[in-house]
Amino acid sequence: MAITVYSQTFQRELDVEQLLSLLGYNNELDINARIKKLSKQENNKIYNDVICPICGCKGGSIVTASISKQAHFRFKDHNYFCDYNFSKENKSQKGKSVDFGDERSNETKIIRELVTKGIEQKIISQQLISEMRKYFYDTKIQNQYKMDISTEALDWCINLRNSKYSIAANFTDIKFNPVYTQLPNFDWKLAAKSLFIEENANLIEIANNCFLRTDKNLIDKVRKKIQDTQEYVVFDVSKLEIPYKNTIKFAQFITVNFSLQDKKTEYYLINSDIVMAFAALLLYAVNWNIEFAILNLIKIVQSPQSVDMNSGNIIGLNPFYDFEVWSIIAKIREVLTHSKNGINYQDQIELIEAQLKNECELRKSLNQHNK
Repeated sequence: MAITVYSQTFQRELDVEQLLSLLGYNNELDINARIKKLSKQENNKIYNDVICPICGCKGGSIVTASISKQAHFRFKDHNYFCDYNFSKENKSQKGKSVDFGDERSNETKIIRELVTKGIEQKIISQQLISEMRKYFYDTKIQNQYKMDISTEALDWCINLRNSKYSIAANFTDIKFNPVYTQLPNFDWKLAAKSLFIEENANLIEIANNCFLRTDKNLIDKVRKKIQDTQEYVVFDVSKLEIPYKNTIKFAQFITVNFSLQDKKTEYYLINSDIVMAFAALLLYAVNWNIEFAILNLIKIVQSPQSVDMNSGNIIGLNPFYDFEVWSIIAKIREVLTHSKNGINYQDQIELIEAQLKNECELRKSLNQHNK
C-alpha cells in the first residue's frame, strides 16, 4: 500500500488526492467518486507514469479508499526490501505504517494534534516521511545478508551470558590450582566453569551486550524469527543502532513530558508505534540529533492551534518495529565471529573438565616418579 508515488509526468511525489487534482478532477467530489470517474485510458497512463517512491518499481494503479484505509497505490513488483512489499515470500525487516490521523486513544489524539501543527509549521510533511522510508530502504539494500545463524547460536549466547551466574561470584577470582583437588568434596565441574569464564571473558562480555533484557517472551520471539527466516535475505540492523537508540530516548522524553501512560500499568508508552513514528520523524528531519528534535518539538507545541485537523491524516512509519529482536540477532552474529572453539557450551565445559583431570593425573604421576 503506497500512500505516495513519484510521477514522471509531474516530476514530483504525489498522493492520490494531489494526482487527481493535477489531472483536473474536482476536489469537492468524494475521492472514491473521482477515482471511479477515471477512464481506462487515464488509468493506463497513470500505470505507466507512476513509480514507487521507495524502491522505484513501475506499474502502479489507484485503489479506492475504505473504512480502514485511505486511497492509495498498488504495485505488483516491489523490491524485496521495500516497505510496501507484503508478499508471503518476503521475510525481510519492515517498518510499521502508522495512521497519524487516529484518535482512538489519548496518546493518538495528542500525537495527531502535534503532527497536524508540525505540518502547518512546515517542520514535518508526507514528503519527509517518504524520504525517511527511502533512507531506511537504502540502508537495507547496502547491508543485506542471508540469515546464517541457528537457534543453537542463540542458546550459545544465552549460556555465555548466564555462565557468570552459574557459580558463586567470588569463585571466579580464585584461579585453579591442582592442589585444590585434594579437598574432600572438590567440584570438578565448578572448576571447569570457572576456567571457562576466565578464558572467555571477552566473549562473555560481547554476549552480555546482546540482551538489554532477557524475558522469555523476547527470547521466544528471537528464536521464532531465526527459524522463520533461515536462508532468507535480511539486513544487518546494527547499522541503524544510533538512530534506534536516539529514537528510544526521544520517545521516552515525549511520553514523560506529555504523560503518555498506560492507564492500567501506568508504564510510559515508549514502544507505542505512533510515539515511535513521531519521534523517528522529528529525529530524521535533523539527522538524528535529539537536542535539535526537542527544539522542533517545542516549536510545534508553542505554535498556534491547528487550522485544519484533517491535515494530520497521513500515514507515518515506525521504522524500528521488532528492532530489538533483530538487534539481538545482529549481536549474535558478532559473538559467532569471536567463537573460535565452537558454540556447544556443554561440550566445552566437559572438555575443560577432562583437561583439568588429565593435568592433575599427570602431575600426580610425575610427583610419584620423582619420589
